[in-house]
Amino acid sequence: MSEYWLKGLFGLFLLISFICFSGAAEPTGYLVYVQGGESSIVEGTDGMYEITVQDIIPFCTIIDEDEHFLAGTKHLVNESFPMDAALILRGSDGKVASMVEIVNLSIDTKVNTITFRAHPLEYYSGELLKPFSSEQGELDAAIERKTNLTALYLEIMDKTPENFWSPPFQCCYEGPQGQCYIKC
Repeated sequence: MSEYWLKGLFGLFLLISFICFSGAAEPTGYLVYVQGGESSIVEGTDGMYEITVQDIIPFCTIIDEDEHFLAGTKHLVNESFPMDAALILRGSDGKVASMVEIVNLSIDTKVNTITFRAHPLEYYSGELLKPFSSEQGELDAAIERKTNLTALYLEIMDKTPENFWSPPFQCCYEGPQGQCYIKC
């Protein structure tokens, strides 16, 4: 009888061990903060908005948990789309914050503008932009507003690790722990 108890306890131990130590690889990510001046919003026919932010700062802040560092804003065009973002517009008549999904992005470094097409998110299921989702407003309210400060928080998701070797990307901005954040 004790032999069966020993085998049962050992099996239970193995079962609990497998449950605790196994799990799927979850994609991780980081935030990129881009600051600009005046912005204009144009509503398209397909529910998309074209947003242009003028006087962007040529450096963006990469926020990875408790670490912050700068990288060139111009390298954001190399990221994969679509991506979720929090758009905050401030003007003399108040603030409008909206969660959007950006489908494409272009940067003109000569005149320091960033232009992107986006549509409002009905529901945000991620974690990085959760602090911004509580004060969500409508983009329609910002169409005619005069804004003098625009903040854009982009959620950049890392790719899920794969089980094959590929050589590292040769050009990247590395963070303090050697992780490649924005590809050149």
